[in-house]
Amino acid sequence: MKNVLPLVRIIFFSLFIILNSSCAKDNDLFTDIINDDIADNTDDDIDGGTDNPDNDGSDDDDSGTTNPDLDDNTLKAFPGAYGGGSNATGGRGGVLVMVNTLDSRAPLVYDSSSNTYSGGIRAALSQNIGPRYIVFNVSGNIDISGSDLTISRDDITVFGQSAPRGGITIHGDNIQFNGVNNIIMRYIRSRNGSTGSYDSSGEISDDQSTYGFKVNGGNNIILDHVTASWGGDKAILVGTNQDVSQMGHTVQRSIVSNSHTYMQMSMQNPANFNKRDYISCILNVFMRGSNRTPNIGGTGGYVEVKNNVIQTTGTKFGVIQWSDNAYINWSDNYYRLPSGTTETNEFQRSDGKYNSKGSPYTELRLYTQGNVYENKNGFVLNGSEVGKDSNAPIWTYRLGGVGNDTPIDRDLLVASPHNGIPNSDTGLSAYDAFESLINQGNVGACHYMDDEGRIKYYMDPLDEDGINDIKSNTMKRTGNINDWQLPSIPSIIRPDSYDTDNDGMADAWEIREFGDLSQDYNGDFDKDGYTNIEEFLNQ
Repeated sequence: MKNVLPLVRIIFFSLFIILNSSCAKDNDLFTDIINDDIADNTDDDIDGGTDNPDNDGSDDDDSGTTNPDLDDNTLKAFPGAYGGGSNATGGRGGVLVMVNTLDSRAPLVYDSSSNTYSGGIRAALSQNIGPRYIVFNVSGNIDISGSDLTISRDDITVFGQSAPRGGITIHGDNIQFNGVNNIIMRYIRSRNGSTGSYDSSGEISDDQSTYGFKVNGGNNIILDHVTASWGGDKAILVGTNQDVSQMGHTVQRSIVSNSHTYMQMSMQNPANFNKRDYISCILNVFMRGSNRTPNIGGTGGYVEVKNNVIQTTGTKFGVIQWSDNAYINWSDNYYRLPSGTTETNEFQRSDGKYNSKGSPYTELRLYTQGNVYENKNGFVLNGSEVGKDSNAPIWTYRLGGVGNDTPIDRDLLVASPHNGIPNSDTGLSAYDAFESLINQGNVGACHYMDDEGRIKYYMDPLDEDGINDIKSNTMKRTGNINDWQLPSIPSIIRPDSYDTDNDGMADAWEIREFGDLSQDYNGDFDKDGYTNIEEFLNQ
């Protein structure tokens, strides 16, 4: 035994040297790959809007924080998805539809050789062809005047970032989700602008049925990197009083602007409160509007509002309504007001002791910490305050038998965040969120695919102007329909050489990744669960 031990030590030492050398080579290789990737993603093309070569369109967080682990090993909608809708599968495994025209009413044409459809956006979203991916071989403004653009089928992924430079803007009416389930919509601008509900002065009264995006219930829905403006009363509405299930909704990394009010993620029918849960408003920018930042409620379940940047001239921020029993995380938001006023979020406590079913209300459980509140006079909160009551100054009551502006009872506040929503932890503070959304501009419909199959950055002039206002802490409140703008954006059709095998993936990217064009869009080359076309668009 004594003779064996020296030999074991020699073998172990030799293996250590070999492994250490190998790791050093791997580190060098990793550095080379990163440098090559940075070089590949440099974009010198600048001719309107903003092209930002520092923003490569990655689904990773700009702060360098890694995405959270998948909850229960569930594959997320895409790597950068968070919150209630983050596990939507969309059109995964379905047929491919290529929008190749700005004519919204063009019919779909089927190509049996590639198992794909092509045509206009209305048929792409409504025709009965089963689960589907929707990509765009054209960029520009799509006019839908005359009727809503209605999503009436389940299991759809809309890849707005697949469009050429300029992206896709929908205008003339709203985009409506008609009680559908399992929808992923990314990188689409809605600039409604329809004039029907406005008065002669160009203003609109409260609670009119006008929107940019309207989600009428349904389960597992995520809006990512969308832009909603000129929606009328509300830029985005997520929720309905109809008797339908409404579980798992996320709006994230989106620009909400230029409307009478911003966003409502609530419903008002107590009989259906048990059908609504897991609601997330994460990493959005609210600008050039007022109130509903957001309004949330109609649930006794889990809600989160965090990492948003909020600019408003209204009488209040967000409202918690019809949610006396809810578990709410309202944290790490950055409020930046160009005025010297001090507004608050509000809790609309229900009248009486019992709900409509005769069950007693318990109490709201509100976690609210890490928020930053800045107006022209300085900081009301700077984000460093700690303790369950630390953010109480930005909360008051609304209605519910209590006078408006009455400070909220502090026994409704809790010391620790709730963990009932999947993929919730962004790892970002309010300052990190401001850096990512405002200084780096990773928000709204800001990415497109170039002809070499690389994600590049483009922000249209209207979104860019609003972001610059937040940087300078100024504000142009432009919800009046007479101020409506439809920015001029590039309108480009893909060359025939872009995708010769008609599978929705750029030939240049396929050759880089696969070596040839033999892979199917629904294949899974690297066996990670995401299909090849998802890998292509999730760069």
